[in-house]
Amino acid sequence: MGVDHPLSGSGLTLAVLDTNVILSPRLSDVLFDLHGAGLYFPRWTADIESEFLDHWAEVVLAKSKADRKTMRLAAADPVHLQLATRRLKCFRAAVGVEYEVFGYQRKSVMDRVPEKVDSGDKHLVAAALVLRDYCEPCDQIYLISDNTKHLAVKEVAALGIEVVKPGKFVDRLFAVAPDRVAAALERTITDLKNPPYTIGQLLGALQLHGASRVVSHFEKVWNLPSS
Repeated sequence: MGVDHPLSGSGLTLAVLDTNVILSPRLSDVLFDLHGAGLYFPRWTADIESEFLDHWAEVVLAKSKADRKTMRLAAADPVHLQLATRRLKCFRAAVGVEYEVFGYQRKSVMDRVPEKVDSGDKHLVAAALVLRDYCEPCDQIYLISDNTKHLAVKEVAALGIEVVKPGKFVDRLFAVAPDRVAAALERTITDLKNPPYTIGQLLGALQLHGASRVVSHFEKVWNLPSS
């Protein structure tokens, strides 16, 4: 079966997913269902997984700022770590062994990361550079992050890598493959049964991450009040 990635014409679409993207439960559900619909290939690294495990509890379980601070300062709870690891295993199973980017820590790669990229985020751009190096010119390489201000968007674009916020990425996919995006969102809703998650809640999560075009469309389709 051939690959049909609509953002890339005859090529592939590969996207490095920043930690802040996969930490968001509903956003990551949607992004992996979009992958399941055959719209792109998600990729990440050992460093991203390490950050995910470090911050999962404070992002997903904390009920307040005080809770987040407490969890951040406390020793890792084995139960929380087990839950976070289970979530990572779901991501890996959805993508397969090809999810992981290797070689991004090599000096020859890191030296090419623009100086304007924040020091704590250089590993993200380096991972995207590895993909750029090994892919064909017709392939599209994205770095998806909610923290684009630290990623020197213009300078990184000059290297053939597009840095975008997750909501904008979802909107772009919808613009070129609306039926497939709709099917992916319907799968997300169907799968979220324990606890159940409403269509309105899902669209609210997407609105939070900037998928304004998708949200506006499906509010009308599903007869929901506008955000």
